[in-house]
Amino acid sequence: MILQRPNNIAICFNAPTVKRALEQKKRLLSLESDFNIEWDIRAERIEGNMLSYSQMINEAVLATEAEFMIFLNPSAIPKPEDIHTIIEDLCNGYALSCIIAFGFYGTTKEVFRRIGMMDERFIGGEHEDTDFLLRLKQDNLAINYRYRVHQYPHWALSTDKYPFLYGQFRSITQTIFKMKWFEKEGVFYRTDLFPTEKQAPKWLLSNKKHDIFRSWKTWEDTVYDSLLDGIVFTLVYNSDISNKIATSGKLRVNGSLKLFSKNIKEPTPCSLEQKYPFAKEYTSSKNGNLLLLEFLSDVSTDLIIMIADKNQQQISPWKRIHSNTWNLDDFDIDICDIRVYHDGRVILHHNNFSLLGAEESYTFGLDVYEFSVE
Repeated sequence: MILQRPNNIAICFNAPTVKRALEQKKRLLSLESDFNIEWDIRAERIEGNMLSYSQMINEAVLATEAEFMIFLNPSAIPKPEDIHTIIEDLCNGYALSCIIAFGFYGTTKEVFRRIGMMDERFIGGEHEDTDFLLRLKQDNLAINYRYRVHQYPHWALSTDKYPFLYGQFRSITQTIFKMKWFEKEGVFYRTDLFPTEKQAPKWLLSNKKHDIFRSWKTWEDTVYDSLLDGIVFTLVYNSDISNKIATSGKLRVNGSLKLFSKNIKEPTPCSLEQKYPFAKEYTSSKNGNLLLLEFLSDVSTDLIIMIADKNQQQISPWKRIHSNTWNLDDFDIDICDIRVYHDGRVILHHNNFSLLGAEESYTFGLDVYEFSVE
């Protein structure tokens, strides 16, 4: 079933500034001769970077009236023909049409009515796209997925930097994702910890578009122009989705974390204390500071480590450690901020750890979840 081409569409700009949104809008003004367009600029509601990409999308769904919706991230370089491509896909049975993955894509409000809103628990802009694609596949809905990277150059605010917490939260969502989706041997199962989705409000749910629902193709009709994104679509496309629910079991785990630092004054092999034999002949390529972390627990447990300087500027990528040791060297600072997370919860925050020969130990109890499928 082919849908009639819509007269009304909403184009939603996710840019953190009105200026950037207007730059993108200018590229699409010629479309006003083809559609009645709602120009939704989220920076007019709240300016700056938002911690939840999902919340930003959900708010746009509720703030607009048009059934057919287009979403653009600030890096996207849109062309009028891209909008026509998305609308054509949505009228020809695809529940989701992507020009640049989740950086420039379109869908209908009917999708949110049927599978739920985007999951706002995925803060910081990470894993909400994988989650949404898994849900589309679980509901057997076809998508047309493109990843045209040449239309997505890096773009960032010149006068603002992403908050330190933004980077932290992006890593925390990895843990949340694993608590929502249990993966075993290439099959994903929803868990009993996150069994339902946020639903659209009643006024939106009551206005179902049965013609759109009946027009949707099945997942086996999904098409793509490449698997170059390497993570999101590839993972979902190559996985099976089960309708069985994975049952969670909670264990109480005792853990300890040791922090050890050493000042490295010369770029030569340095002998650390014998209690760290793995670093006995550690060589630094620069003059700087060396930080070692040792995590021990009676059950295998994932922690996420974030490190920043005293001004809260992240100085290392997030790191997931799994009952082992980790080192990071060549700091140009003497004091650092260390935060340790488990399942999205802060279990340690040391905002004044010395990198000049300090050593500290911490012990804690953790609730660890394991999953099983009957």
